[in-house]
Amino acid sequence: MSTRSKTERGGDVQLFSQAHGRDGNYAWAIRSLTSHHFNPAGTFDACFNHIFDNIRDRAMNYKSLMLPALFLPFIATVSAQETQPVANPAIDMPAYLQVAQQAAQHRETHRLTEAEFIAMSSEPNTVILDARSAEKYAELHINKAVNLSFPDISVDSLAQLFPDKNVRILIYCNNNFANAPKAFPTKRADASLNISTYISLYSYGYKNVYEFGPLVEIEKSKLEFVSGKK
Repeated sequence: MSTRSKTERGGDVQLFSQAHGRDGNYAWAIRSLTSHHFNPAGTFDACFNHIFDNIRDRAMNYKSLMLPALFLPFIATVSAQETQPVANPAIDMPAYLQVAQQAAQHRETHRLTEAEFIAMSSEPNTVILDARSAEKYAELHINKAVNLSFPDISVDSLAQLFPDKNVRILIYCNNNFANAPKAFPTKRADASLNISTYISLYSYGYKNVYEFGPLVEIEKSKLEFVSGKK
């Protein structure tokens, strides 16, 4: 057991630290400890304690560097999954936006006044389409209109209802009639059912489509309305 004081042992540690330097050369540090600068008694316990402390600190630094590295492949995988689009060939947003622009231009010359709508509805090869829900259709609809709810529009349903793509189709929606909130609840102007229906019919190849244009008070309208299911 060494009889040297804590102050003396602390001096050994300080000298060892100076001998150790920053280059991590422990062998050189040990040689320095055994030179005349050190009292051999109690030197090596300070030496090896200091070496152990340095090794422990380096191991902790290594661990702090390695842990993030271990998670890098996982992080890269998650990031790749977030940036890669989910493929679905049955859903095509760019194509929809393109056809929507075409339909918008086509629609500009296919919007009717109330008088034009009434006159055209009585002509041959013409049908009135109500794309609201079956419930709203039953509440109130234009006389002789057929109901095909917008969510039910599909290749098969259109082929069954309108086998001839040259048929003239007249459409109307909630936002054409005021003061009838139960049967014709108002939608946002940019979410009007007429817009969605027109684009949808156009995309399915029905180009002979005409839209009822104005917003009219239902009690003043010259159109004939009826209730009941189709």
